[in-house]
Amino acid sequence: MSGPNTTQFDIGAILTAPTKDPDWLKKCLIMGLLTMIPLVGSFNLSGWMKAIADKRIAGGDDLLPEAGLNYIGGGWRLVVAWLPLMGLMMVMSTGLVGVAVAAIVAGGKGAGEAIGFSIIAIMYVGMLAFSLVISMVAPAINFLHVVDGDGWASISFRRQWETIRTGGMQYLLLFFGIMVAGIIGQLGLFALGVGIFITIPFAQAVNGFALAEFARVVRPQGNERFDGSAGGASGAPFGVKI
Repeated sequence: MSGPNTTQFDIGAILTAPTKDPDWLKKCLIMGLLTMIPLVGSFNLSGWMKAIADKRIAGGDDLLPEAGLNYIGGGWRLVVAWLPLMGLMMVMSTGLVGVAVAAIVAGGKGAGEAIGFSIIAIMYVGMLAFSLVISMVAPAINFLHVVDGDGWASISFRRQWETIRTGGMQYLLLFFGIMVAGIIGQLGLFALGVGIFITIPFAQAVNGFALAEFARVVRPQGNERFDGSAGGASGAPFGVKI
């Protein structure tokens, strides 16, 4: 990882960070195979990512945490942090579908169908836009939960915005790094699908290192939290205690 005096988010360092562990391939493979356990495996992998970030933020070495089923609780808490936002999205989409169906039934053929299908089309466009927004704020949500322990990170909209605004260029680099990690995660599909048991855990490991790297850059003095009263988009953000 980057040296302590480096003030820029180092994408190259986080993309190669997992490989500094001599056993990275074995650990990623084990964690990938554990994802075959329905739900539990996914929770466990998310918790492993959180453990990586926690270890780096605490000043630990570059070695990945041991592979195993020891991270389910941390992963479950991360999922819970996302549930309010996902629930809101489901309620909105279900409500719009209900309105569209009601319009079709009430209006019958012709005007009713036109209104109903128009509502559905608008819903899909809206969901697409919503998904794009979620992809942009996802790193902030994960950061607020993993680093600050915010159990309601997905609906802490003000803190999400302050994390993005205060992070500035560093946040864009975080977003880009996580996006590249996602691409890496999908590369395993080209190896008859078997490769994802390595590439997806590797991508999650990169995510963990990325969150820790972002915390290092924007929190140079330790575990301060954003309160929105300082910092900017200059590329040299900082945190303030609250």
